[in-house]
Amino acid sequence: MSYWRLGDTGATAVDETGLADGIYQNTPTSVPGLLLTSADKAMDFDAASSEHVSGLGAVGDYSFIQNTGVFSIEAIIQLRSTPASTQYDIIANTPASAEKGFFFTWENIVGTNTLRLAVAKGGAPFAVDAQAASNAIADTNPHHVVVTGDGSNVRFYVDGVQSGTATAIGTLSTGDSTRVANIGRYPYSTPGGYFDGIIDEVAIYDSQLVEADVIRHWAAGGRA
Repeated sequence: MSYWRLGDTGATAVDETGLADGIYQNTPTSVPGLLLTSADKAMDFDAASSEHVSGLGAVGDYSFIQNTGVFSIEAIIQLRSTPASTQYDIIANTPASAEKGFFFTWENIVGTNTLRLAVAKGGAPFAVDAQAASNAIADTNPHHVVVTGDGSNVRFYVDGVQSGTATAIGTLSTGDSTRVANIGRYPYSTPGGYFDGIIDEVAIYDSQLVEADVIRHWAAGGRA
């Protein structure tokens, strides 16, 4: 449904589907891409400079995530470091259970070094607050990351392999998301979760990528 290659040369983060172009904020650095099979570039986001992509589409564009629980989010990431007590958001439109939306992040809040996906339904608790296995990503190498929802459960994949066990999805919501999505941070009254490292090939789907799809996408990047 949306695909940002993040190999852009201008100020616009182009959505290859035409749905939701964004704007690069605070000038992230164009670097060699993380797909070994492509000459396309990626973006290096400096958390200390609050670099991110803002304004991805409209508040209704990704509301299917919190309304149906059927979705997939995919990216290739490379962390600059893995500091303690840190959250690096890959793509998000809220951090708060009181709003409607989601966040997909790498975090090391309590030494877990893992991926997390929370879906907010407009009131506590989250519809789902799931994590991949502990130490799923505990290094500074490139990793292909995917989170999927089938309407009942959420699953994570790292480099083509399921990480952790499925987490059940609870009560979902209706209506638009509270905010538009950002890459490299969560938007909020006080934004945060600024990503520190490289993000490449971000995609959101309004369908579930099954394991065979995930393996095929990972292998297409040349790291299999």
